[in-house]
Amino acid sequence: MPLHLEPVELNAPHPRHRSVLEAIGDTPLIEPTGFLPRGPVQVFLKLEASNPGGSAKDRPAATLIEAAVRSGRLRRGSVVIESSSGNMGIGLAQACVWYGLRFVCVVDVRAQPGTLAAIRALGAEIDTVTVPEGHDQNPLAARLLRTDALLVGGSAWGVLQAVRTCHRRLPPGQYVAIGADSGHRYLDTVFDDDWVEEALGCPPGRLARLVGQISVNRL
Repeated sequence: MPLHLEPVELNAPHPRHRSVLEAIGDTPLIEPTGFLPRGPVQVFLKLEASNPGGSAKDRPAATLIEAAVRSGRLRRGSVVIESSSGNMGIGLAQACVWYGLRFVCVVDVRAQPGTLAAIRALGAEIDTVTVPEGHDQNPLAARLLRTDALLVGGSAWGVLQAVRTCHRRLPPGQYVAIGADSGHRYLDTVFDDDWVEEALGCPPGRLARLVGQISVNRL
């Protein structure tokens, strides 16, 4: 395990917010130094999992609800209905409970139990449809966990993998990839080799070749 010897300032002042919605944004930038070979291209990952609801979807969800409240389209007694099986549902539930609005989240049968639990905990109602869409998960998210101790969702890995594929063709400079959410909600899916084999048809041997045998030593 790499040992980081740089001092960390733990007593830095933190902004104070009057509501959970004000705390959305200003998420940290992390440079995954073990992900790309050293060169003129420098990549940073924007950790949107640091938002109160755990993903980048907090931003549009709060903006939509706040704008509708201010315009008068949403008022006391209004009901918000949205189809989402993931982070947008959590973001909307968070914004709606703050404003005292009823929220009905329409989900499909693939929705993660942890995500549904979070939506319900925020006071929303769940309406489940029975026809799931195709799988769009990315099993290679495990690579970033091994190189830089970053537990990210499949979408964040997809962005970084695109950078990794074409980084030699990019002009020298700094680039920021958006890590839309954390990988904690995917522990039973893309970080579970059995699930990857059953749901995505990717056996352990092929998965090992895709992820690669990675050894990082920063000492």
